[in-house]
Amino acid sequence: MRTLRVLAVAGALSVAISLPASAHTSTGAIPADHPLIGTWVLDLEGDDRQTPSVNVFGVDGIFATTNMESGTELGVWEAVGDRNGDFLYTFHVSTPAGAFVGMGHFWATLEVLDDGDTVEGGIFMAIPDTLGEPAAWQGPFTIKGKRFIMAPREPVETADRLVAPRPGQDTA
Repeated sequence: MRTLRVLAVAGALSVAISLPASAHTSTGAIPADHPLIGTWVLDLEGDDRQTPSVNVFGVDGIFATTNMESGTELGVWEAVGDRNGDFLYTFHVSTPAGAFVGMGHFWATLEVLDDGDTVEGGIFMAIPDTLGEPAAWQGPFTIKGKRFIMAPREPVETADRLVAPRPGQDTA
């Protein structure tokens, strides 16, 4: 059991050491009124193969994301300014036959824009190949998103008020 803990700590440290330098800066505790706290729909710009993800930034630094391709993944986030935050999460990588080959990692930084309901940022990814060989960090790739808001109590004809359309999506 001790060996397993040592391996887990060593793995976490190797991820932290290999992150881009800006990932190591932090302002400390997350203010309860930080504008990133809440639920966001994020989309990787220019990748129509990936569906938008639903992401939760908790006041306690917990980050959760889910999408159709990979299910639910967990991580952490921290405030790095009045309107900015960084998040890191890991996910399982497997062969097409389903055999586990390693852990992939995403690290991103987001800025809440002046409207308070839109975010933009960059994301880096490190995904091992199907032989389990580690991958170098790739990116940044652009991500954009909208705050997921409570639906109005009165019926509406469309859900356009809830989430911004994907680039190139027909909204008629």
